[in-house]
Amino acid sequence: MRDHMKTKKKGERGAIRAFFSYYKPHRKLFALDLVCSFTIAVCNLFYPFIARMIMNDFVPNRAVALIVIWAAALLAIYVLKAFLTYIVGIKIKRRAKMPSSPISALPSKRVRPSRS
Repeated sequence: MRDHMKTKKKGERGAIRAFFSYYKPHRKLFALDLVCSFTIAVCNLFYPFIARMIMNDFVPNRAVALIVIWAAALLAIYVLKAFLTYIVGIKIKRRAKMPSSPISALPSKRVRPSRS
């Protein structure tokens, strides 16, 4: 039983090594992509928290100044998220010369009209 588990772990390590071997020439871009994606995910966590705080605390108390401050914070988070999405979606793919979608990587076949 233990021998089976050891070979399974070795197989998993081999798969992980193979995965990272594809990214070896693009280590910096891969790291930048991970950092940007993680930051985008953290930004997505703040939206509901801030919106709930505004609706439950500041609107009933009519704290207009705090509503404006937190609305500006939401706007800043949105701008940061848009910038990071641009970096992940456009810049990294151009530098790594990656296709924008798997479908665009497929060779295109011209459809010629038939001569009838």
